[in-house]
Amino acid sequence: VTFQLSQNVSLIPTFGVGQRDYYDFTGPVDRDELTWRLLGKLRWKVDAMTSISVVAGHDRFASDNEDFDAERTQGGVIVTVNR
Repeated sequence: VTFQLSQNVSLIPTFGVGQRDYYDFTGPVDRDELTWRLLGKLRWKVDAMTSISVVAGHDRFASDNEDFDAERTQGGVIVTVNR
């Protein structure tokens, strides 16, 4: 889904949920994970060929096994030039 905020600015959110099953893991505590992801991109269309985007996201890997329970946050800037 793209939300057009103005003629040249749009917001593109993304969300996902999943389950990872490590059926052959032999450790004492299960490694299975519930994963979810939340991402957002704010895109500014400079002209017909160029856009600049600010992106940010967060991932969560929820596991009963503390060795594999993790999360990460990322962000950046993307410059796109179409020919």
